[in-house]
Amino acid sequence: MPRFEFPLTGLRKFKLDKSSPFYASDRKILKSKATQQLTELLERFNYILILKISGVEQTEIQQLKSAFSDHCELYSEFYVGKHSLTRLAIDEFIQRIMVKNENRDHVIDTNNSSFQIHSSSTSHQKDQEQLISALKQFKELLVGEIALLFTNCEDFSALKKVMSKHLSVKAARVGTVMKEDVYFQGSTGLDPRFMNVFHINNIYPKIRMGQIEFERKEKLLKAREVCTIQKIRMLNMLKLKVVHDQVEPLYLFSKNDAFVVNTEILERDWFENCVESANQITALSMECSLVNELTIIADIKKGIFDLVALDTETQCEMRYMIRKVTPPANDDDSESEDDQNLFESEPEFDLLDLFS
Repeated sequence: MPRFEFPLTGLRKFKLDKSSPFYASDRKILKSKATQQLTELLERFNYILILKISGVEQTEIQQLKSAFSDHCELYSEFYVGKHSLTRLAIDEFIQRIMVKNENRDHVIDTNNSSFQIHSSSTSHQKDQEQLISALKQFKELLVGEIALLFTNCEDFSALKKVMSKHLSVKAARVGTVMKEDVYFQGSTGLDPRFMNVFHINNIYPKIRMGQIEFERKEKLLKAREVCTIQKIRMLNMLKLKVVHDQVEPLYLFSKNDAFVVNTEILERDWFENCVESANQITALSMECSLVNELTIIADIKKGIFDLVALDTETQCEMRYMIRKVTPPANDDDSESEDDQNLFESEPEFDLLDLFS
């Protein structure tokens, strides 16, 4: 039985053997190597995407991993591992932040004790505390069949476009819950003796030229319907693979912004509404130092959480944070009307922090 070894990739080459006399030492090596690898990833990358990989085949995951590693603009590290080791790495990263803060405070105290340095140190300490709380919140989300995507790319739409290309298409099984409706039209290529299979499922095709045929588009399965053994037999006879699984982003952690958000926020129209409102406020405000013609640009490549105001004459940019407040769900039309008049009804509440 060979000992546990780590190749150049940093991944394990052999499984641990509990009967081996080196099991305890090899297990410690595994933990230290894994936590060291994850801690380095946390240091290198600013964004971490939590991805749902339930039902996705291993081949698709490997292809997606190579797609991100080979892409120069969207270069990212795809990590799938034990949640316990990931939590250990996060705890070690938090410990490093706390040690750096202690060393920084000690250097400031020994060098100078002016008010300016003290205020900068307090603001830095507050930012680090927010980062630590965000890391703890991120650690609680490590549940279920998930993977982590470490990236510095701020183009979320481009990342999701790459993920959508890798789709696992599989045959349904008994108990599978359908995500969408399943239709069929045309000739099945089956003999009329198999007509009973369709009749059991309350589907009544016709016989044409000695074969079972659907003249019109027929719904075989509804969305959220649980597949029974009769449905599975019908789908197998039609040679239909109706289960489509792909990697889906769930949460996004930003190290620079020090918080975790749901990826649904990045896809809502709320972003465009913020841009439109900010455009109106910037155009009407007299506090803006740039009095020339202003254009609000919502360019996702320039920052996932940033709003950019560009002076078209001097080409100067102003950045504003826009995602500190999670948008409320619009369940009622009256709420949407209130959101449109948000800045008129509550002028003292600046959602976009434009002029703070």
